Amino acid sequence: MSNWEEWSFGMVEGVGEERRGAPKLLPHLMKLELFYCPKLRALPEGLRHATNLQELYIRGADNLKEVNNLPSLKYLVVWVCPMLEHVENLDKLQKIYVTLETSTTDADGQTERLPQWLLELLQNAPTAMQSLKEFKLRCSLPLLKTFLKDGPNWPIIQPIPQVEIHDYDTFSSYIWYTKDPPTFEANIAESEESVD
Repeated sequence: MSNWEEWSFGMVEGVGEERRGAPKLLPHLMKLELFYCPKLRALPEGLRHATNLQELYIRGADNLKEVNNLPSLKYLVVWVCPMLEHVENLDKLQKIYVTLETSTTDADGQTERLPQWLLELLQNAPTAMQSLKEFKLRCSLPLLKTFLKDGPNWPIIQPIPQVEIHDYDTFSSYIWYTKDPPTFEANIAESEESVD
């Protein structure tokens, strides 16, 4: 599927609505895996009609720009999708697992930060995704450090019931956080830290 660029469920070009009968497509689809589709630009609009879709795994979709309007989705895995810009309207999302192979830096070129889509998704989680229970992230060590209790990303993960963050390279540095009962454990390669 390395040359797959477009996926459609019979969209009428310029109209934006499905052809008659299209919403009946994939009524029993519960899990969808998209692996190594580097040219795929978008998920089809009609996927929102797959009302039993609960799990979506996306890996190596280098040109995918958005994941939107999946009303029944409970579990989302995003693994190395560098062009992703928008992830929204996933109201029933309970678990999200993200792997960031490369990091994004601020204008100074020094400070690593979350991609904008992920930052917005997590910041809106307490209101837009009240069902979010678990967040897992694999990222660079400098980005991982921003989630420590005194770091700039700590307020973003603090409302999430269960958080697990690992460094991408060695998987040995980590942050584990549970909201209730309150537990915070970190093992950072250069300087180990453990706090209850």
